[in-house]
Amino acid sequence: MAVEFLRFDDFVDTNLKEKYSKLEAAILSKIAVMCIHELSEQRPNMIEVIQELSIYSSHSS
Repeated sequence: MAVEFLRFDDFVDTNLKEKYSKLEAAILSKIAVMCIHELSEQRPNMIEVIQELSIYSSHSS
């Protein structure tokens, strides 16, 4: 399973044909994995998701 081995390429649409930012894919995959945590109390709320995205956004500008 991709989540277990953190193989982020397995989460990306193959139609993109590797024309995407590996860093962005890794960050978004990390957030996605956090959002599907088995224990609901371990999942981030929307504010936390937005904060994670904002942190990345501020560093990439």
